[in-house]
Amino acid sequence: TIITSVGTLTISIDASDSAPDAQQIVQGAVGVNLGQFKFAAGVNEDMKVDQVIVTASSTNSTAPSTFSNLRLVDTSTGFEVATGQALQASTTAIGAYTSVFTFTPTLVVTKSTTKIYKVLADVASISASPTSHNKPYVIGVLYTGDVTAYGGTSNTVVVAAGTFPLLAETQTVLKTKLTAAMTVLGAASGRMRSTEDRIG
Repeated sequence: TIITSVGTLTISIDASDSAPDAQQIVQGAVGVNLGQFKFAAGVNEDMKVDQVIVTASSTNSTAPSTFSNLRLVDTSTGFEVATGQALQASTTAIGAYTSVFTFTPTLVVTKSTTKIYKVLADVASISASPTSHNKPYVIGVLYTGDVTAYGGTSNTVVVAAGTFPLLAETQTVLKTKLTAAMTVLGAASGRMRSTEDRIG
């Protein structure tokens, strides 16, 4: 096969309905979706991805690593495509922790298609990490160099395109979160509305 032009790989944040909004997550939770990323291959050739570095960062400089068992899951199949290394403190930013995902076998994005992958993680329990309470985190791919990819046919190294840093919505870790419940007092139907029906 003759490749007239090397392929391209563009990465972006997935903002579809399945992606997590900014929210509160409870300590001890398992399999929490921290963010989703789109990998789009151009028309020239399939893209092969060897490695992706994901960063969990916090605006609070005292925030601990908090997350464990990071894995990358294909949203279309539900299959886990890689498990990330344990989070390590970043050497360039305070309150940031990186996890390296190495793909074995290589992750393939077929030309002219887009794949969406979500980052799942377990949240440290209160007893394991009491200082994680009330800390905000953002998962992201910060730099183009955090993605190692090459053309499936040309075997040429490809620099990932995208508007870096790619940052998902903020996830705030709490010991617990408030839920509201309402109990009907008296008849719920067949009655006239009154001032007692007002809330707040």
